[in-house]
Amino acid sequence: MGVFKPEFTNPDDIVMLEKHTCPEIFVCLQGKMGLVLQSAGNERIIELQPLQALTVTDYHNGFMIDPDGYFLVTERSAFTTEYIDRKTGAFIKKVEVT
Repeated sequence: MGVFKPEFTNPDDIVMLEKHTCPEIFVCLQGKMGLVLQSAGNERIIELQPLQALTVTDYHNGFMIDPDGYFLVTERSAFTTEYIDRKTGAFIKKVEVT
């Protein structure tokens, strides 16, 4: 579990998406926050209000709508993350957390 304060303030600035081998739970704790989700080439943008939560299993990345916003993210302690280019879907890298 950890706090995630995305570096991006606009979804258009996100160039890379990630996907874990396990689900993640994003809880918006403060401010309005957003997630870019992509599955099978289809993309959607989700906006979360404080105390709203979402389980994520697809490619994703986050952004702040409100400058004081942040997520609480819960995931397993061991997993693999795959990174892709948002526009092309090209594989970038794979990282294993053990």
